[in-house]
Amino acid sequence: MNVSGGKVVDGTKWFWKTYQQWSEELQLSLSTVRRVISSLKRLGLIAVERLSAKTYYQANWYTLQTEAVQALCQNEQIDAIALNNSICSKSTDDIKDYPPEENSPQKHALGKKKKWTGIS
Repeated sequence: MNVSGGKVVDGTKWFWKTYQQWSEELQLSLSTVRRVISSLKRLGLIAVERLSAKTYYQANWYTLQTEAVQALCQNEQIDAIALNNSICSKSTDDIKDYPPEENSPQKHALGKKKKWTGIS
């Protein structure tokens, strides 16, 4: 990703890029770019501010919320470990040890033929 122009405000690095520039660089539609930026903002992974000194030029400036991204990465690792050690995956592994007929939900329905009498 090419980031040109930027500034540091209160120790935080900010950069600006138009939706059109994001769209061209990432090869995404403008609506997708808007949705992604909105989602990243909502998740707290980026901050978006209008930092231009001129009131007539209100460009969006972006910064990455590194602490939030690091926390997300740590949570993803924890989730992956938990998924590999889950009780559900162990119980499904046990099912593989039995022949398919024993696990079939249709076994009981096929085993008992019920004559239809027209009365429920």
